[in-house]
Amino acid sequence: MCVSRSPVAVAGGVALVFAAGALAQTMSAVGPVPGAADEPASNQALTTNEPPPPPILEFEPPEPNDICTGPVFDNWVFPDRERFVVGSLKPKRVPTDQPDTWLCVVDKEDRVIVSDDNGSDAGNGKGSGLIIGDGNNDGWADVLTNNGDGTYSLRLVVTGFPDGFDGDCNGFFQNAPHGQLGKFRLIIRYINRVDEEMITEAIPPLGTVLRTDEYADEFITGAEAFRLNFTAPDGTNLVHITIDNTVGRRLVPRDVDQICVGGLEPLAPYCLTVVGGLNKDCRPTDTVLCWIDKTCDVILSDDDSGPAKGWSEICVIADANGMICFAVSGAGDDDCDGLVNGVPHGVVGDYVIEVRRADRYRRPMRPGCTDTDGRSVEMAARGDLNADGVVDTLDLVTLLANWGVVIPG
Repeated sequence: MCVSRSPVAVAGGVALVFAAGALAQTMSAVGPVPGAADEPASNQALTTNEPPPPPILEFEPPEPNDICTGPVFDNWVFPDRERFVVGSLKPKRVPTDQPDTWLCVVDKEDRVIVSDDNGSDAGNGKGSGLIIGDGNNDGWADVLTNNGDGTYSLRLVVTGFPDGFDGDCNGFFQNAPHGQLGKFRLIIRYINRVDEEMITEAIPPLGTVLRTDEYADEFITGAEAFRLNFTAPDGTNLVHITIDNTVGRRLVPRDVDQICVGGLEPLAPYCLTVVGGLNKDCRPTDTVLCWIDKTCDVILSDDDSGPAKGWSEICVIADANGMICFAVSGAGDDDCDGLVNGVPHGVVGDYVIEVRRADRYRRPMRPGCTDTDGRSVEMAARGDLNADGVVDTLDLVTLLANWGVVIPG
């Protein structure tokens, strides 16, 4: 069992952070299938007066800090003592392969009665579906097969496009695998339609739903044809079949948390130091801290300057509103966009970040730290924002360019 023994006593001293972002929209599956969380591929460069553009991907479920939209102002004030920000980098679910399905209804001899390519009312338009009523007025939907014992069955084959164009549903089209990959969910509604004037074009079809069957599976090899057999309940004179091809999800470890802390002394130097947090292997979570400006661009970042291997530290200046905005990401992600060389950073774990005045306390350097590593506190304390050893107009320009907007009201 993984037990976190953080050097920080956070009870009563944890300051909840102000998430710098808006909730992403959950990408839920259509219809009765519940959705299974993504964040933008890079920090969005936005002004506070414009809505964010839609992210390339969306995490499920979304977090308030998934999308950077600039500083979010609040009246929270830190207590006059040590204060901490607590959070975690989490793996998120994102949509994956969405197969183009093909649906066949077959009889006992495996002959195709009817088939469909893209007729589903769920999914992305490439899912298959059928609505079949009782055309011959025998009291049963025409796609049901008489078993000879008073029961009727619905015999289905779920395969992938373009299988079915050649007259069968066997996983192959002209002796080649259909090639579709990904998960799907099949939903069958058995309906008793009493009033003949209830037209089947209504979605979902009108009538009494006698039963609903569901089946989920995945195309893994690109040559599957799933053969299914369901016994219909008595009174089924209409069948509604839907395939949702957008239910596939995969976990991606590329979380980035954008955070603003407020209630600080305006224009004062502060250090943000990762002082706690473990990953699933009970080792320090390997973080990166990025100082971000009011348009969410990265001003500076740090990977490994914290008190333990993998922990980070940045020493910066609070803006005129007493606020500092920063991002937390995983090892190697120096621009805090969730990616390292085009792939997810791969870090999952908790973190505890200490926020302290840089000019009132200096953390002892770890063995092996150079003088350059230790100078960051002094540079922040004296206003040397660009670390060139001189406090001049270039530092003033940097500060003014990254000033937060004035708190309204």
